[in-house]
Amino acid sequence: MDVLSIFRRLLILTGISGLGGLVYALCVNIFIMGGLMPTQDVDTAPGYMMTQQAVYVWMFAVLAAAISIFALKQKWRWIFILAPIYAPGLSALLFIIRN
Repeated sequence: MDVLSIFRRLLILTGISGLGGLVYALCVNIFIMGGLMPTQDVDTAPGYMMTQQAVYVWMFAVLAAAISIFALKQKWRWIFILAPIYAPGLSALLFIIRN
């Protein structure tokens, strides 16, 4: 693997990781607008716990994406590579459903 390929993969990983935070914020706003999450819960303990859980999920998803972008060669590796985008929003949805 040459340096350009490594740089390209790191750039893809950085872009996907950055999109994860934006998609999470969009999901939380959609939950509030849809009435799934009351607005008074955003600045209280449930909102903070949901965001803290989403950050942990995001960090694990970035780790899984980094491993899969460099180690896996199969087509299904894109599930793990794109995990930082969809995993935090999905964990927030599961948190809202659970509570």
